[in-house]
Amino acid sequence: MKTPAIFRRLLLVLMITFTPLSVFSQKELKKSEMHQLLFPDTTELMIFLAEPSFDGAYGFSIHQNDGAYTLTVKQITNWMEVIEQLEKDFPIQGFQLDTPPEEIELIEERNKKQRLPRKQAAAKMYKIESNTFNTSSKLANQLIFSCIDVIRTYKNPVQEKKIVYVNGDTLIMEGSSVVDGTRFTFYCRDTDSVYTKNVHEAYLDDKMTELKNTTVQIVKDSILNEAELLKRLRSVHDKNDQSKSE
Repeated sequence: MKTPAIFRRLLLVLMITFTPLSVFSQKELKKSEMHQLLFPDTTELMIFLAEPSFDGAYGFSIHQNDGAYTLTVKQITNWMEVIEQLEKDFPIQGFQLDTPPEEIELIEERNKKQRLPRKQAAAKMYKIESNTFNTSSKLANQLIFSCIDVIRTYKNPVQEKKIVYVNGDTLIMEGSSVVDGTRFTFYCRDTDSVYTKNVHEAYLDDKMTELKNTTVQIVKDSILNEAELLKRLRSVHDKNDQSKSE
Protein backbone atom coordinates (compact mmCIF):
# COMPACT_ATOMS: atom_id res chain seq x y z
CA MET A 1 0.00 0.00 0.00
CA LYS A 2 1.47 3.34 -1.05
CA THR A 3 1.64 6.29 1.31
CA PRO A 4 -0.98 8.91 0.28
CA ALA A 5 0.44 12.01 -1.40
CA ILE A 6 -0.83 14.29 1.33
CA PHE A 7 1.08 12.39 4.00
CA ARG A 8 4.26 12.46 1.94
CA ARG A 9 3.94 16.25 1.73
CA LEU A 10 3.27 16.55 5.45
CA LEU A 11 6.31 14.41 6.16
CA LEU A 12 8.44 16.69 3.99
CA VAL A 13 7.19 19.72 5.93
CA LEU A 14 8.01 18.00 9.22
CA MET A 15 11.52 17.11 8.05
CA ILE A 16 12.24 20.67 6.97
CA THR A 17 10.77 22.14 10.17
CA PHE A 18 12.29 19.81 12.73
CA THR A 19 15.72 19.04 11.28
CA PRO A 20 18.45 21.11 12.99
CA LEU A 21 19.69 23.95 10.85
CA SER A 22 23.11 23.25 9.41
CA VAL A 23 26.44 24.83 10.23
CA PHE A 24 28.90 25.52 7.49
CA SER A 25 31.80 27.70 6.41
CA GLN A 26 32.75 28.62 2.90
CA LYS A 27 35.45 30.49 1.03
CA GLU A 28 33.22 32.28 -1.47
CA LEU A 29 30.90 35.01 -0.20
CA LYS A 30 27.43 34.12 -1.44
CA LYS A 31 25.10 36.86 -0.29
CA SER A 32 21.52 36.19 0.72
CA GLU A 33 18.86 38.57 -0.55
CA MET A 34 18.81 40.44 2.76
CA HIS A 35 22.62 40.53 2.78
CA GLN A 36 22.62 42.07 -0.70
CA LEU A 37 19.94 44.57 0.33
CA LEU A 38 21.72 45.81 3.46
CA PHE A 39 25.35 45.42 2.38
CA PRO A 40 25.63 45.55 -1.42
CA ASP A 41 29.20 46.88 -1.27
CA THR A 42 32.01 44.36 -1.76
CA THR A 43 34.84 46.40 -0.21
CA GLU A 44 33.98 45.92 3.45
CA LEU A 45 36.71 44.66 5.76
CA MET A 46 34.09 42.66 7.64
CA ILE A 47 30.31 42.16 7.78
CA PHE A 48 28.13 40.84 10.57
CA LEU A 49 24.50 40.14 9.66
CA ALA A 50 21.67 38.69 11.74
CA GLU A 51 18.42 37.60 10.05
CA PRO A 52 15.81 36.67 12.69
CA SER A 53 12.89 34.50 11.64
CA PHE A 54 10.29 36.92 13.01
CA ASP A 55 11.92 40.34 13.01
CA GLY A 56 13.86 42.72 10.81
CA ALA A 57 17.42 41.93 9.80
CA TYR A 58 20.24 43.95 11.34
CA GLY A 59 24.01 44.08 11.25
CA PHE A 60 27.09 46.17 10.68
CA SER A 61 30.12 46.45 8.43
CA ILE A 62 33.61 47.84 8.90
CA HIS A 63 35.52 49.75 6.25
CA GLN A 64 39.21 50.55 6.28
CA ASN A 65 40.68 53.41 4.27
CA ASP A 66 44.25 54.68 4.67
CA GLY A 67 44.44 53.38 8.24
CA ALA A 68 41.09 54.88 9.26
CA TYR A 69 38.18 52.67 10.29
CA THR A 70 34.46 53.30 10.06
CA LEU A 71 31.65 51.12 11.38
CA THR A 72 28.28 51.29 9.62
CA VAL A 73 25.20 49.79 11.29
CA LYS A 74 21.97 48.97 9.43
CA GLN A 75 18.61 47.53 10.42
CA ILE A 76 15.18 46.90 8.93
CA THR A 77 12.76 48.90 11.07
CA ASN A 78 9.38 48.05 9.51
CA TRP A 79 9.56 44.28 9.07
CA MET A 80 6.13 43.53 10.57
CA GLU A 81 4.45 46.29 8.57
CA VAL A 82 5.91 44.88 5.36
CA ILE A 83 4.81 41.33 6.20
CA GLU A 84 1.26 42.51 6.89
CA GLN A 85 1.15 44.43 3.61
CA LEU A 86 2.50 41.46 1.66
CA GLU A 87 -0.26 39.27 3.07
CA LYS A 88 -2.78 41.73 1.64
CA ASP A 89 -1.11 42.24 -1.73
CA PHE A 90 0.33 38.76 -2.31
CA PRO A 91 -1.54 36.35 -0.02
CA ILE A 92 -0.17 32.87 0.61
CA GLN A 93 -2.92 30.26 0.82
CA GLY A 94 -2.80 27.39 3.29
CA PHE A 95 -4.62 24.07 3.28
CA GLN A 96 -6.21 21.64 5.70
CA LEU A 97 -5.24 18.06 6.43
CA ASP A 98 -8.26 16.80 4.52
CA THR A 99 -7.64 18.98 1.44
CA PRO A 100 -7.62 16.79 -1.70
CA PRO A 101 -4.12 16.23 -3.20
CA GLU A 102 -5.15 17.79 -6.52
CA GLU A 103 -6.24 20.98 -4.78
CA ILE A 104 -3.03 21.04 -2.73
CA GLU A 105 -0.99 20.97 -5.93
CA LEU A 106 -2.93 23.94 -7.29
CA ILE A 107 -2.46 25.87 -4.03
CA GLU A 108 1.28 25.13 -4.04
CA GLU A 109 1.58 26.30 -7.63
CA ARG A 110 -0.26 29.57 -6.89
CA ASN A 111 1.88 30.17 -3.81
CA LYS A 112 5.04 29.51 -5.81
CA LYS A 113 4.07 32.20 -8.30
CA GLN A 114 3.68 34.68 -5.42
CA ARG A 115 7.23 34.28 -4.14
CA LEU A 116 9.10 36.46 -6.62
CA PRO A 117 6.66 39.41 -6.59
CA ARG A 118 6.58 39.20 -2.76
CA LYS A 119 10.37 39.43 -2.59
CA GLN A 120 10.53 42.26 -5.09
CA ALA A 121 7.80 44.22 -3.32
CA ALA A 122 9.36 43.64 0.12
CA ALA A 123 12.74 44.95 -1.05
CA LYS A 124 11.05 48.20 -2.12
CA MET A 125 9.00 48.57 1.08
CA TYR A 126 11.69 47.88 3.67
CA LYS A 127 12.88 50.90 5.61
CA ILE A 128 16.59 50.69 6.32
CA GLU A 129 17.93 52.73 9.20
CA SER A 130 21.66 53.40 8.97
CA ASN A 131 24.33 55.08 11.06
CA THR A 132 28.10 55.37 10.64
CA PHE A 133 30.76 55.82 13.34
CA ASN A 134 34.45 56.42 13.27
CA THR A 135 36.14 53.66 15.22
CA SER A 136 39.58 52.44 16.21
CA SER A 137 41.60 49.57 14.81
CA LYS A 138 41.49 48.03 18.29
CA LEU A 139 37.69 47.70 18.27
CA ALA A 140 37.61 46.65 14.60
CA ASN A 141 40.12 43.86 15.20
CA GLN A 142 38.38 42.76 18.42
CA LEU A 143 35.06 42.50 16.57
CA ILE A 144 36.64 40.36 13.89
CA PHE A 145 38.41 38.14 16.41
CA SER A 146 35.40 37.66 18.69
CA CYS A 147 32.95 36.98 15.87
CA ILE A 148 35.21 34.40 14.23
CA ASP A 149 36.06 32.72 17.53
CA VAL A 150 32.48 32.44 18.82
CA ILE A 151 30.57 31.76 15.61
CA ARG A 152 33.09 29.32 14.17
CA THR A 153 33.28 27.20 17.32
CA TYR A 154 29.59 27.21 18.23
CA LYS A 155 27.90 23.83 18.09
CA ASN A 156 24.23 23.06 18.54
CA PRO A 157 23.66 20.80 21.54
CA VAL A 158 22.72 17.18 20.95
CA GLN A 159 19.01 17.07 20.34
CA GLU A 160 16.48 14.37 20.99
CA LYS A 161 16.03 11.85 18.20
CA LYS A 162 12.50 11.40 16.94
CA ILE A 163 11.64 8.09 15.31
CA VAL A 164 8.95 8.14 12.68
CA TYR A 165 7.63 5.08 10.87
CA VAL A 166 6.65 5.66 7.25
CA ASN A 167 5.08 2.89 5.19
CA GLY A 168 6.97 0.23 7.09
CA ASP A 169 10.31 2.04 6.90
CA THR A 170 12.04 3.73 9.82
CA LEU A 171 13.05 7.36 9.45
CA ILE A 172 15.05 9.00 12.23
CA MET A 173 14.81 12.77 12.46
CA GLU A 174 16.85 14.82 14.90
CA GLY A 175 15.39 18.05 16.11
CA SER A 176 12.75 19.73 18.16
CA SER A 177 9.53 21.62 17.68
CA VAL A 178 11.31 24.97 18.07
CA VAL A 179 11.18 26.72 14.69
CA ASP A 180 12.18 30.29 15.57
CA GLY A 181 15.80 31.20 15.13
CA THR A 182 18.36 33.56 13.66
CA ARG A 183 20.65 33.20 10.70
CA PHE A 184 24.06 34.67 11.57
CA THR A 185 26.53 35.51 8.81
CA PHE A 186 30.05 36.76 9.42
CA TYR A 187 32.45 37.71 6.64
CA CYS A 188 36.07 38.82 6.91
CA ARG A 189 37.82 39.93 3.74
CA ASP A 190 41.42 39.66 4.93
CA THR A 191 41.11 36.11 6.27
CA ASP A 192 38.92 35.04 3.34
CA SER A 193 36.43 33.66 5.86
CA VAL A 194 32.67 33.25 5.71
CA TYR A 195 30.77 31.63 8.56
CA THR A 196 27.02 31.16 8.46
CA LYS A 197 25.01 29.54 11.21
CA ASN A 198 21.28 29.13 11.67
CA VAL A 199 20.65 28.92 15.40
CA HIS A 200 17.36 28.14 17.14
CA GLU A 201 16.66 30.55 19.99
CA ALA A 202 16.30 27.67 22.46
CA TYR A 203 19.88 26.54 21.76
CA LEU A 204 21.77 29.81 22.13
CA ASP A 205 24.54 29.16 24.65
CA ASP A 206 26.07 31.84 26.90
CA LYS A 207 28.70 32.83 24.35
CA MET A 208 26.33 33.17 21.42
CA THR A 209 23.79 34.97 23.61
CA GLU A 210 26.39 37.51 24.75
CA LEU A 211 27.67 38.03 21.22
CA LYS A 212 24.12 38.50 19.95
CA ASN A 213 23.31 41.00 22.73
CA THR A 214 26.52 42.91 22.05
CA THR A 215 25.81 43.19 18.33
CA VAL A 216 22.25 44.34 19.06
CA GLN A 217 23.70 47.04 21.32
CA ILE A 218 26.04 48.17 18.54
CA VAL A 219 23.12 48.50 16.12
CA LYS A 220 20.73 50.19 18.58
CA ASP A 221 23.10 52.68 20.25
CA SER A 222 23.36 56.22 18.92
CA ILE A 223 26.86 56.55 20.40
CA LEU A 224 29.65 54.02 20.00
CA ASN A 225 31.04 53.33 23.48
CA GLU A 226 34.30 51.63 22.54
CA ALA A 227 35.51 50.98 26.08
CA GLU A 228 32.30 49.18 27.03
CA LEU A 229 32.16 47.22 23.77
CA LEU A 230 35.79 46.08 24.10
CA LYS A 231 35.06 44.88 27.63
CA ARG A 232 31.98 42.94 26.52
CA LEU A 233 33.70 41.42 23.49
CA ARG A 234 36.66 40.27 25.56
CA SER A 235 34.22 38.79 28.05
CA VAL A 236 32.64 36.80 25.22
CA HIS A 237 36.04 35.45 24.28
CA ASP A 238 36.86 34.60 27.90
CA LYS A 239 33.65 32.55 28.13
CA ASN A 240 34.66 30.75 24.98
CA ASP A 241 38.06 29.88 26.46
CA GLN A 242 36.45 28.64 29.69
CA SER A 243 34.10 26.41 27.72
CA LYS A 244 36.98 24.86 25.79
CA SER A 245 38.92 24.12 28.96
CA GLU A 246 36.03 22.34 30.69
